Amino acid sequence: MPAYLMGMMEITDPETFALYGAAAAKALAPFEGRFKRLASTRENPPTVYEGDAPASYMFIFEFESRDVFEEFYNSPAYQEALAIRLRASKPTAIMVMERP
Repeated sequence: MPAYLMGMMEITDPETFALYGAAAAKALAPFEGRFKRLASTRENPPTVYEGDAPASYMFIFEFESRDVFEEFYNSPAYQEALAIRLRASKPTAIMVMERP
């Protein structure tokens, strides 16, 4: 059953954050995950129907299963990429499963 890492963040250091993309892509490749960068809210503001407006950057990673996601997330390569993201942003991220 597919698993998704979904999140949103405010980028606080764009120069440092620019390093994250390449590092995350390299970490993602062995796990055959798919990354979908959603438009930043500055480029294409969302229409908020309920609650507060989301952060300025939103993302989704898709994985074959929860086990594959956890292998990816805990891999040394992604932990290095994650450290970059955490230094350069204020993120919120959750893992959710696709419903059968």
